[in-house]
Amino acid sequence: KLTVIRIIVHNKHNSTHILDKVTIEVKYLKPNGDVFSKENVYVLAVAPKSTKTMEVPSSNRGVDVKYRILTIKSHEAEAPMRDL
Repeated sequence: KLTVIRIIVHNKHNSTHILDKVTIEVKYLKPNGDVFSKENVYVLAVAPKSTKTMEVPSSNRGVDVKYRILTIKSHEAEAPMRDL
């Protein structure tokens, strides 16, 4: 049986900056909780105050998933800091 897992990234901050690239680590878990496999997925061009949905590859052995955001890149947010 294949499982389709969807990850939803919510950009809920009050900023008006675009998130250029969000890197998310996805761990597929076996029934006993051990990690079956791990991969990074990338969500690109998340508009301000929006939601972007991305489908990750299915797993025939993973029954659950854990994920965490590794990095968030925004050139718009970094630009004002360069002028300091």
